[in-house]
Amino acid sequence: MESYKEGCREARGLRLFDELRGDLRFTFRVLRKSPSFALTAVATLGLGIGANTAIFSAVKAVLLNQLPCRDPDRLVKLGDTAYDLRRLSHSFESMSL
Repeated sequence: MESYKEGCREARGLRLFDELRGDLRFTFRVLRKSPSFALTAVATLGLGIGANTAIFSAVKAVLLNQLPCRDPDRLVKLGDTAYDLRRLSHSFESMSL
């Protein structure tokens, strides 16, 4: 009878959910026996996820976003920046120092 039930579960694709439910029960049983380990694991996961989110947000803000200017493809970087370049330049639309 049990082999017939298992065959039906496999045919319907429910074996995965049965195994997952059993694994989750086992996990909660083990974590209930040692709450200090459970708290350490949850805190470690929380800190890791938080640090990853913070670092990715900083990288996205600094490196991945476009520059806040009208035509970013027309930007030019000058090697020596003197303060009178803005006044003497006639070939650039505007300059920022």
